[in-house]
Amino acid sequence: MDLDPALPIGRRIQLLRERRGLSRAVVAGLCGRSESWLKKIEQGSRQAVRLPTLLRLADILRVADLAELTGQQLPLAVYGKPAHQAIPALQQAMLTYPLGIGTDADRLPSVSELQRRLDDAVTLWRTSRYPRTEVGALLPSLLTQTRQAMRVLSGSERRAAAAVLSGIYTMAQRFFAYQPVPELVFLATDRAMAAAQEADDPLIIARSAWYLARVFQDSGQLGQAERLVIDAAELVRPGRDDASSELRAAWGSLQLMRGFTAAFDYDFGTAWRFWDTADDIARSLGPDYCHPWHGFGPVDMQVEGVWIDVTLGRYSDAARRAEAIEVDSIPSPSERSDYLVNLARGYLARRDDVAAYHLLSKAYEESPELVKYGQFGRSVLHELMERNNSMVKSEVRALVAKIELPI
Repeated sequence: MDLDPALPIGRRIQLLRERRGLSRAVVAGLCGRSESWLKKIEQGSRQAVRLPTLLRLADILRVADLAELTGQQLPLAVYGKPAHQAIPALQQAMLTYPLGIGTDADRLPSVSELQRRLDDAVTLWRTSRYPRTEVGALLPSLLTQTRQAMRVLSGSERRAAAAVLSGIYTMAQRFFAYQPVPELVFLATDRAMAAAQEADDPLIIARSAWYLARVFQDSGQLGQAERLVIDAAELVRPGRDDASSELRAAWGSLQLMRGFTAAFDYDFGTAWRFWDTADDIARSLGPDYCHPWHGFGPVDMQVEGVWIDVTLGRYSDAARRAEAIEVDSIPSPSERSDYLVNLARGYLARRDDVAAYHLLSKAYEESPELVKYGQFGRSVLHELMERNNSMVKSEVRALVAKIELPI
């Protein structure tokens, strides 16, 4: 939306809200504020909000640049997004093109060895408290050697190597997410899809589409995300009752992704309709099933239900749903941390600062990196700092120092 540079911030917020088709009550509720508060902001009778609330409004209104809200050139990417120390090495591997082999072809690892190393990286991502640090150290050499292998292989071996390469780029996208390198997030995800198509494997293509849809959602391109997921789901639609677990999980995770897209668009009925479909598939896979890439399984579906409720602003429903989930049953430290962060978001919106801090602190214990680099954990901490509640003031400041949050 092209806005007049002279428009005040309140009027900008109103126009962007109306573009999204959201009421004042919905936007204010998602900010944890009253409708009258937002009305005063929009009408200019209240002064401009502080940075943490601007960041929350930008997220709700699908604004990628704070200039749309403020009228000043303040790119959103520079706020609250620390750069991991492993970024330069992986960026170098991403942007170096192996036009020559650079080593003898017979010294390159076999495709099976490359696949094993990728599988190890995926397992490490799910089991480590510090997934970015530990997996980030593995990806540059794995990416370089797999790209070199692609230069010398042909036929079925080349397609197998392309499947590995697609997975490596997907892991790179997960590493770059929520850091100040949005161009690398999209580049990695786009390359993952290109390699998946070269692999000519429906399951690999579906996996790449799942992650690419997440990127489209985060950038506000909800229609593009929806079309991509629909097309990918057709590739892996189970045709028989005895279809493989992997095929059913891939299809189910794409139905869940459609639910995510609807939740981003604040479409309650559609979000839960697709969640129900995905939940039926997850339950059919057995109580202990968990897909290694999508985290798709019965336990994960309950966690995602909390996420959908929080995204829709239904915080009481999220709290009730969360009561039925045992945190220890969630298989991954980062997923446990993500679950606790989402609960913290819900309690923050209900203005229960003590509970929000307690949950965020537990999230940090599970996975310090997810709170430090994740979008929502940092936004909760920003808001707690802004509220300055004396009950948790010193604890919040201590956590701010731990994750080096800019104030």
